[in-house]
Amino acid sequence: MKHILLFVLIGAVAITGNLQAQGTRRVLVEEFTSSTCPPCAATDPYVQKFTKEYADNIVVLKWHVNWPSPGNDPMYNAFKGSVNRSTVYYGNIYAPFVFVGGNDSVDITSQSDIVGALESSVDDAATTPSPFEITINSQEIVGDSIIVMLTVKSSGTLPSENDLRLGVVIGERFIVYTGTNGAPSHDYVVRTTIPSLVSSTGALGATVQYPAFSILEGGTNTYRYAAKIGTTWNRSQLFTAAFIQSIGSKEVFQSAWNLLNVSVERVGSGALTVGDGSTALYRITNHSSTDLNLKLVVNAPASRSSWGLNVTDVPNGVISVAKGQSKEFNVGSANGISDTGLAGYTVIVQTADGVGQAGAAGYALGSAVKDVIVNPYSTSSTPPPSVTATKMNTIVNNLKAIGYDPYVIDGALFSEAFPDWGHFRTILYIANDYTAQFDYKYWPNNFDALSSYLDNGGHFLMCSDGLDGYYFSAYSQTNNDAYIQGMRDCFHIEPEAFLNPADYTEIHGISGDPIGNNINSTVSGVQLTQPLTPYDVDGIPCIKNENDQTIGMHSIVGNGKSAFQHSGIRSLEFT
Repeated sequence: MKHILLFVLIGAVAITGNLQAQGTRRVLVEEFTSSTCPPCAATDPYVQKFTKEYADNIVVLKWHVNWPSPGNDPMYNAFKGSVNRSTVYYGNIYAPFVFVGGNDSVDITSQSDIVGALESSVDDAATTPSPFEITINSQEIVGDSIIVMLTVKSSGTLPSENDLRLGVVIGERFIVYTGTNGAPSHDYVVRTTIPSLVSSTGALGATVQYPAFSILEGGTNTYRYAAKIGTTWNRSQLFTAAFIQSIGSKEVFQSAWNLLNVSVERVGSGALTVGDGSTALYRITNHSSTDLNLKLVVNAPASRSSWGLNVTDVPNGVISVAKGQSKEFNVGSANGISDTGLAGYTVIVQTADGVGQAGAAGYALGSAVKDVIVNPYSTSSTPPPSVTATKMNTIVNNLKAIGYDPYVIDGALFSEAFPDWGHFRTILYIANDYTAQFDYKYWPNNFDALSSYLDNGGHFLMCSDGLDGYYFSAYSQTNNDAYIQGMRDCFHIEPEAFLNPADYTEIHGISGDPIGNNINSTVSGVQLTQPLTPYDVDGIPCIKNENDQTIGMHSIVGNGKSAFQHSGIRSLEFT
């Protein structure tokens, strides 16, 4: 599924880089992507797999664009030249979309074998020898600037094109950020180009300081490039890429970067609980043909510095990894800390002189967080705007009165960080206008997590406006069937009941119940109710209005408790 760029109303210090052997073409792979693009999140794992396998033969650049809606990708906002490079220079209006070597396009969303399609395109491009060799000699951070020295050597017959440009990209190897598509991190992000892209065309520019590229046949040129470091850039993750491109034909004749072929990944899943002695296991792999000495660094928000997140079992963070081998290590926290909050952190792999080479995202949870409000659209520390009505506030206040302290977590982040919900005592899940948000395509394991949670005594409440919309168009019949079965298994609700709407006017809470007490609402003109019998097929009691109409269900599963509401009110009770 592609997203089209149309407004349509629908439902670091110094490091030596890679020297290219004479005639060998390292192929430039450019992807246009966005943190607001669900198909981009779906294809990311395949692009990452391809990148690991072909890292010795390619340079990868990710240009972040401002579509689809809401178009608020912060990586696009920090560098907006990506849009015209996509739409004007390459004539592309889709995301995700890949260009290989400048003039071969790969629509990865239409490929049954994404990795194979990318490998085939790169192999084709690499068969043509390159007339150039590029060496990135050094990358140095001086004050608020990054300075790059590189050398270009003519190693064969020069191309006939007379419109060549030598461009340098300063990128960020790994960024932890969860956008609306649920992807928790982003790699090879373009931060700026030197010289700047031509604003009207998106092509590499030429200036007095950085003129059009030219070289004598058999000659060698050395260049110095410099750029200001953006205030949002992570200096420990910056890398340099360089490429030579014809403006007219768009062919990229050569590219290079100063990244080593190493990777780091989490072993297992789930958030690290701060202060209780637990650790999170990671694995670093050296895919290159030489032994490497590397440095491990844990970057956490300054606001969480007291958590003391660190690599616990590698002295000074320095680790040696033989060629083709892997090693494991642990990330932990300071002991004895009781705090609230959920924070992302990054495990960074650097060279000994500090240039970032790889990264992996992780999450740390304050051990004092036992009760959460999960909302798909909010990362704020207060109940989200869509549920700040009296009813939700009443529930929150009732919880606090008996010692509970709900913490608000974004829905996508919650599903990413917590495949196992066993840490939590109470979960209030805000499904907003459609309950299918609970089992969305990109975090499909929520029903499994809920079933286990309830079996082990967890307390769960889902609040929703309705069950239609996305529920009845959940991408495929397979997804629909799985979703319906999940509703039956966890909530004992037969979805056919929602097909016969009836009016109701009032909801009553359970008097004296710490959660449902004083939840009494008068409503009018509301459709989409659930006219069932007082008990479902398993003998679970239903929730009724004053007209003896069923408007929701309360079910008890295993040792836990759960409730589901289907109405225009975004709160209900469970006991």
